[in-house]
Amino acid sequence: MTNTDKMLLAADVRKICGGVSDMMIWRWTYEGKADFPQPIYIGRRRFWREADIAAWWATRIDEGKPAVARMPRGRTAALMATAPSE
Repeated sequence: MTNTDKMLLAADVRKICGGVSDMMIWRWTYEGKADFPQPIYIGRRRFWREADIAAWWATRIDEGKPAVARMPRGRTAALMATAPSE
């Protein structure tokens, strides 16, 4: 296995992607909106090739797309807007 074949766990991928949630990674993977790389399953664990994540990240930057999730909408956004600021 070479350095380009290094495998990352879901927790590592979430950190690389700016601390996004596991659900966001799932959405990117299965809704297909972010062209996110598909995981490799070994048992119940998900792994991604580090090279695939790096390539995905580079295309997001090159295309000027946001690298992390959008601001919340709906009830969560309304609650955040009315929350007192310190």
